[in-house]
Amino acid sequence: MKEQETRKRAITSIKTKILAAVGALVSILVLILIIISYTISKNIIKNESMQLLELSTKNQASQIESWLSENLNVFNTFKHDIETMNYTDAQLQTLLDSYMGTSSSYPDGFYIADTTGKVIQADGVGYKKTTGASSTWYNEALTRVNMAFGDVYTNEAGTEVISAGAILRGTGKTRLLVADVPIAHIQVIVNSFISMDDRFEDIRGQS
Repeated sequence: MKEQETRKRAITSIKTKILAAVGALVSILVLILIIISYTISKNIIKNESMQLLELSTKNQASQIESWLSENLNVFNTFKHDIETMNYTDAQLQTLLDSYMGTSSSYPDGFYIADTTGKVIQADGVGYKKTTGASSTWYNEALTRVNMAFGDVYTNEAGTEVISAGAILRGTGKTRLLVADVPIAHIQVIVNSFISMDDRFEDIRGQS
């Protein structure tokens, strides 16, 4: 009887140990599965977020390029009109006056300059454009036959702008057509682009 009881106790003890070991193993496996699931989910979320941010960044860049292209199309159309019409200086002045304030993209309208230093600009502009070797817009426009944007600079009014300019053909003398686009006008789009890019870098840095 004593031997049977001893054997029963031994068997019970072994079963208890096995159950405890199995229980511990199951707990460990469950914990591992939870960690793996969390890691996979985290990586999936990060990857999807990065893809969305990359798409947003590309969209922002596309919007900026599209906006700039639309303005250049307007500028080149205006340039072609001047080149095909034999305007007098008085007619050019009237034409430039009519474009003053018509667009927030180029609020001062257009201005025309020649190599003698003469500048024709809208009467409503509150500052005088100046030509010369130190003039950013002047030097940039002298190198182009089609309207194109140059570098950012501060104009005579103290405003940061980018100028689109080119040589006017068929006017009898070297003349330049230029339009200033304030940086402030596209700053919202640019800031959005930079913000998206920064968020993309933050997420990538955490992965």
